[in-house]
Amino acid sequence: MLSTNIDLRTRLAELDGSITELKLRLKVLEDARVPIQRQLDDIIYPVLTLPPEILSDIFIRCLSAPPPAFDDCKTYAPNTKLAPLLLLQVCRTWRDIALSTPFLWSSLHLGPKEVRGAKIDKIVADWFDRAGSCPLTFNFPLHLKGYWELASAVLRGLAPRIQTLCLQHLKEPLLKDLTAIGPFPILESLAISYRDPLRPSAIPVELFIAPRLRHISLSRYALPRMFVIPQGVYTVTCGAPITVDESLDLIQGHPFLKELSCTIHSHTTSRTEIVTHNHLEALRPLADCSLLRLLRLPALQNLHLDSDITYWSEHFPTFLASTSLRRFRADRPIKSLSVEWFAAAMPGLVDLELCNPGPQFLRKFFGMLNRTRESAFLPHLRTLMFRASLFELDASVLGALSSRCTAGDENLAVLESFQQIWDPISASLADTLSFSRDNAMSLSACRELVERGMAVHVGPEGQNLV
Repeated sequence: MLSTNIDLRTRLAELDGSITELKLRLKVLEDARVPIQRQLDDIIYPVLTLPPEILSDIFIRCLSAPPPAFDDCKTYAPNTKLAPLLLLQVCRTWRDIALSTPFLWSSLHLGPKEVRGAKIDKIVADWFDRAGSCPLTFNFPLHLKGYWELASAVLRGLAPRIQTLCLQHLKEPLLKDLTAIGPFPILESLAISYRDPLRPSAIPVELFIAPRLRHISLSRYALPRMFVIPQGVYTVTCGAPITVDESLDLIQGHPFLKELSCTIHSHTTSRTEIVTHNHLEALRPLADCSLLRLLRLPALQNLHLDSDITYWSEHFPTFLASTSLRRFRADRPIKSLSVEWFAAAMPGLVDLELCNPGPQFLRKFFGMLNRTRESAFLPHLRTLMFRASLFELDASVLGALSSRCTAGDENLAVLESFQQIWDPISASLADTLSFSRDNAMSLSACRELVERGMAVHVGPEGQNLV
């Protein structure tokens, strides 16, 4: 037992010695840490010296862009990992600045998960109280039981401040209640998604009073014929398919309409009279373009096609001649595409975007695009894009592009951008390497165009070989 006590005491003494040694080393480290910390404290981080108004502007730029269509806004609901809620968690200064920046709180997009079981009226009130006097953007889902009563109560209180409103998943029983809320004196944009594919009653529903309403977006099963669309509306976007007759009625019935995007599901119509609209500036007919043969649009500047117009190609030049196009975009190949359309009917074109045009068209197009030969062809063209297109950048193409690097005349425009975006299906790594090897001289010539001021992209989306 005696020997055991001696061993234990010896071990304890050793440990005490080690502890003393560690304490001395810790003291040395702490002494070394003090001047380093002092130097660090003397460093002024730029972000900490920014004025509050600059930080407010940075915070605003952190916001996610609102959804272009309001059919599904779940990803835009409040998220603690995104601004503005994320900004509240960084430090007390940032929290104070974020809470005192009204614009950060002027937009609220709610999904079903955010409102189920929550005291949504209090959440909305607290959120928008921070917005001060800013005009509001509000998105509310209506397909859950009892939500219309809650939404209508909230909307009545907010109506004088709402500038953009989205009503998700509206159902037929609620249509008649739309006129019961409001008025909305500053409402400019309205988005409605209709939940059920069942057709509502034939009587259009009067929308609530909104004298400044200018933009209407209808998605899912919402159709223009379901609502009395005010005469003052400038922009209408229809997500659900409509007929040619419905699209013509919409254009004809709204003389101040400026923009229309609609999906045509049937080209069948018995109408033969020509419809002239003097204010429509932008048109995007999806799936079917047959209504163009019955339209004359002298103010049209932007035409976006999503289908082949071969069946109506004999009418297309006449339609084009009635327009004032500055931007023409085709998302699908046009079999009947003709260079003469651009020469005769679209002389004022500024932006041109085509999808996989044929080799015969390309040869003639670039031959006429060469300003040393045809100075009057598309004199105002500034951007040129070919999508899903892989053609040789030969001397004809490069010569035409080079001739457009300088204007040479105050009435002629410089080509600012040329893009050849390859079809993603054919743009494999092997194709990319092969093209780079076989067209090294062409790519070098493209780089010379870049040095002369032209933005050039050749290759797949997101991969520029130039």
